[in-house]
Amino acid sequence: MRDSHPPRPGSVLIVGCGYLGRRIARQLIRQGRDVFGTTRSPAKAEQLRSLGIHPVVVDLTDSTTEVVLPRVAGAIYCVGYDRSSGMPQRAVVVDALIATLPRLHARADKLAVASTTGVLGGTHGEWVDETTTAPPLTESGRLHAEAEQAILEFGQRHVWPVSIVRLAGLYGPGRLIRRADLLAGRPLSGDPDKWLNLIHIDDAAAALIASLDHAPPGAIYLAADDRPLPRRDYYLTSARLLGAPEPQFESNPANPDRPAEPNRRVRNRRLKQDLNWKPTHPTIDEGLVAALEEEQRDAHAETF
Repeated sequence: MRDSHPPRPGSVLIVGCGYLGRRIARQLIRQGRDVFGTTRSPAKAEQLRSLGIHPVVVDLTDSTTEVVLPRVAGAIYCVGYDRSSGMPQRAVVVDALIATLPRLHARADKLAVASTTGVLGGTHGEWVDETTTAPPLTESGRLHAEAEQAILEFGQRHVWPVSIVRLAGLYGPGRLIRRADLLAGRPLSGDPDKWLNLIHIDDAAAALIASLDHAPPGAIYLAADDRPLPRRDYYLTSARLLGAPEPQFESNPANPDRPAEPNRRVRNRRLKQDLNWKPTHPTIDEGLVAALEEEQRDAHAETF
């Protein structure tokens, strides 16, 4: 049952206050909004508090635990799957989400959910958008597609505004794709000529906030930067900026038994048109430089 007590205007609960969640929180706090964030760790709760986030310690994967969530105007669900957790991916991506939806419905007036462009197929470099029906090619994509269906059905059943933002590959300060391999000069696996779709972490955060604030019920958006690029180009640019050796790529002979890999280009047109979203980092040329500059500023600040 929905809590009838009115929330503070603009207040937001971030479910899953990790790398993406903290960047969302930072933008919301700059807007002067009350921000709550969930974490399973009491130690991390203190870290959230130091960032101006009101921590909520809860394990959403444990359906037997009593959950006391704050009353908020909106919630953003961005729980990521941590392979090192030892938990099955379904338990995190699907089961925890389904168990959490009724709890959020009771405490938040609306919901935006972070998903992945991996729910879409495409193997020939074709452009994909929100109308694309190609099925996912990976187990992760199939699980996220199942989670998306549960979200939309729950929203329709309870007349609750929900929206979904499918994110391309995230990168940003402290998280550059294959950084350690590039610096070590290790050969990179995968076809370097296939397309890569990326989005800077802050642009992903802004897309989710825009979706929460302005998306119509049931809306789905794809969030990527303005320029898909061959993987080779990303690694060459990243290596140059890192001062790493020129990347080398493993030879991958054709194998008919190997599952097809995603190879498509993501359009962000609907997100721009409907929500007036515009990436601050439209390509990796701006985004990678900004990520490395922020790392340098943070490292400098820690020395004082």
